[in-house]
Amino acid sequence: MIVPNEKDRDYVDNALMTELRHGEVVDGTRTGLLEIVSRMIEKSDIDGLILGCTELPMILRGPYKGVPFLDTTDIHCRAIAAYATKEHS
Repeated sequence: MIVPNEKDRDYVDNALMTELRHGEVVDGTRTGLLEIVSRMIEKSDIDGLILGCTELPMILRGPYKGVPFLDTTDIHCRAIAAYATKEHS
């Protein structure tokens, strides 16, 4: 697993705390986040990007440069729905 460097993590955290958690989606922030993703793709050749915060899918849509974005909220909701609609014995 690869995580962004400390400077990039601070950028993401700031975006989450000052904009996204308040429902604000700023194009400049989207650009900044995609620049972080680009650096991760170039440096680490990542296969996918986990959007592990519920607000990130508000601003990031994948795939980007061939790398899928994994929306953990969507993944969990689909799994719960599949489980709930299955017969259990």
